[in-house]
Formats: sequence, structure tokens, C-alpha cells
Amino acid sequence: MLTCDQLAGAVPMLCRPAWVPQVQEWLAEAEVLVFVGTSFAVTITALAIREHGRRRGLPMFNFNIDSDPERLRAATLDWVDVCGPAEVTLPALAALCGVLVAAR
Repeated sequence: MLTCDQLAGAVPMLCRPAWVPQVQEWLAEAEVLVFVGTSFAVTITALAIREHGRRRGLPMFNFNIDSDPERLRAATLDWVDVCGPAEVTLPALAALCGVLVAAR
């Protein structure tokens, strides 16, 4: 599972093509996939869902302000929508995972 320190250290990598192998490694080790504020219109989310979520049967959660209207029209059981403001839903997720989140 990815720690907060590993994620913080990886953020600069997200601006360079060199991030791809590291992200693929993290996805291969993931036990659950959590998407936050995405429209699912980018390659990495499609890769994560197809190659890791569906193929490996991982639980997947979509944290967003509202449910994806496109998904509601073609509902699947691929992921669970968790709707609401991030400042409410993400600390609740962290608490469930036993992670201390400092308010800024």
C-alpha cells in the first residue's frame, strides 16, 4: 500500500514521462483503487480500471462532488460513488483506513 510519504515524494514525477513505470508498480501492488475528482477522461484512470481494477477484481471507489452523469446512464458495478465535498469525504476515508490527516 502506498504511504503518504511515498505519494508526497512522487508528486514531482507526475510532470515527466518517467512517472509511468512507478505508477504501474503502485497499481500492481494496490489492494483497492480510489479515484478523487476525476472525469475518467485520461489514460491513467482507464488503465487503472481496465488493467488493475477489473482484471484483478479490486474494489474501486470514486470520490467526487457529484456522481458521474454518464455512469448513471450506463450503470455498472465497477466502482462505488462517494459523493460530497473532499474536505468531508476524504478525512472520513482516511479515518476508516486508520490514517491521521492534519487539518491545514
